[in-house]
Amino acid sequence: MTQHLRSRDALKRAERPDLVRTAPRRTAGDLVRGAGAAVLLLALVAGIPALLLVVGQLHVVGMPSWSTVWGALTRPDDGHLFLAALTVLAWLAWATFTFSVIVEAIAILRGLPSPRLPLLSVPQHAAAA
Repeated sequence: MTQHLRSRDALKRAERPDLVRTAPRRTAGDLVRGAGAAVLLLALVAGIPALLLVVGQLHVVGMPSWSTVWGALTRPDDGHLFLAALTVLAWLAWATFTFSVIVEAIAILRGLPSPRLPLLSVPQHAAAA
């Protein structure tokens, strides 16, 4: 029965071309907005690590020992500990945002809705926008 309905709908569309759905036309504003979004996304995904490498150098090679960490936490801070913690936090924020961008891009390329990531809803919504 559904085959009959489909063929009847096809006949209606053939008789009345105004019933045929067409893809919406892209305007120049749509193209400019898309290019701006691509540039912003590239700046966030590639520019932030470059900025962090230049500005927020940790001067740490490898994992510090517990005695080094304990010594840094117990002596008076001259600002290095705060900057190191801020740099680590910025790298973690960048990594979660980039992961969300990758998940959203894969979902768009596959034509499927993106999976909801627990505890990552804020960066996922930012990546989807």
